[in-house]
Amino acid sequence: FDSTFFVKELGPARASEAFCWDELSVADASRVLPFYQQVFGWSPSPFQAGGWLFSAGGQQVASVMSNPGAPSHWLSHLVIEDLDWARDRVVRLGGFIAVTGSVDS
Repeated sequence: FDSTFFVKELGPARASEAFCWDELSVADASRVLPFYQQVFGWSPSPFQAGGWLFSAGGQQVASVMSNPGAPSHWLSHLVIEDLDWARDRVVRLGGFIAVTGSVDS
């Protein structure tokens, strides 16, 4: 992560606000493997039933799971050091908080 990256009008982005994991949900995971292998050079390895882990440069970078009947979508996870700061930033940028409360239990 390049901590010198600047977000327009907000100053430098914090190094902790980085993508740390991505999950792809599709009808048939095995059908999309060649695309990600060819385009990104990711190497798949079997994971759970119908799922695969992608690796690049010896690091796991993403997963893809079969989820028939559901719309295809990506779910991205970020590392957030200061959740209050991040929530305020989302609202300042015109976003909204869809779920509130704590996930720490």
